[in-house]
Amino acid sequence: MMFENLKKTAEPVSRFNKLTMSTVSKVGEMQMEALRDFMSMAGQQAKAATQIRDYEDFQKYLSDQAEMFNNIVEKASENMNELSRMADEFREEASEVFHEEDEGQKTSQGKKTSQGQKASQGSSASASKSSSTSSKSQAGKTKTPEKSSQ
Repeated sequence: MMFENLKKTAEPVSRFNKLTMSTVSKVGEMQMEALRDFMSMAGQQAKAATQIRDYEDFQKYLSDQAEMFNNIVEKASENMNELSRMADEFREEASEVFHEEDEGQKTSQGKKTSQGQKASQGSSASASKSSSTSSKSQAGKTKTPEKSSQ
């Protein structure tokens, strides 16, 4: 019985831990991908800067900088949208885990309450019988001395 309760308690915690680890892993992968993209762009820009030979090359470099900045902003916006989606998904799944746990506790508490009520009803019944038996026993004891005195 104790191990069943422990298992019931541990299952939601385990599911929540797996969900958390999965989400953290996805966020880590996103960050690594963003870092790789940023490093690649920075490398491309450094290479482009070393290839400036005249005013026209410089103007092209500046226009490429603006385009690169727009790409960074676009990629950052996509990443933020993806993080927001992942956060919503995490919240929904975590809520399901805890909601199921709450439902399980309510059900088990309902069973415990029902069992407790049955036990207290049984205790009351046995207390009545005990009280009744005790009264009869007391009545028998009082009669016995009367008989002996006669």
